Amino acid sequence: MRVSAKGEYALLAIYELARKYESDEVLTIDEIAHNQDIPHPFLVQILQELKKAGFIESRRGAGGGYLLTCHPKDISVGQVIRQIDGPILPFRCEISSGHPRCPRISTCPINYIWDDVRHSIEDVLDQTTFERILAGRHFNE
Repeated sequence: MRVSAKGEYALLAIYELARKYESDEVLTIDEIAHNQDIPHPFLVQILQELKKAGFIESRRGAGGGYLLTCHPKDISVGQVIRQIDGPILPFRCEISSGHPRCPRISTCPINYIWDDVRHSIEDVLDQTTFERILAGRHFNE
């Protein structure tokens, strides 16, 4: 599975906003871009997608900026990746959109292994919340 640059930047933007969640502090695009080294024009587009998905909200005017709409414990890495990059399909045989699906997928003797691996990846991403990241806790802790 390959997370796009856009997906990675979205994770970093959510992380930056999660750091300020308890203080209810808003962050400007410039602050997020600077703190996480995200190209400003790219960040504008990402924040629009995150806002549309309901992860963040914006406040206008002096002192305006962005903040999370819910607690970091309620946002997982998996949710953000799926929103930005689409479904988690790490193996070629599972891809159907735009590519022909493997004709042997229903009879393949090793397909179940890829299915198990995909589920394991999804479990880690879905159980890794931004609260957990802020606390520096790993998946198995």
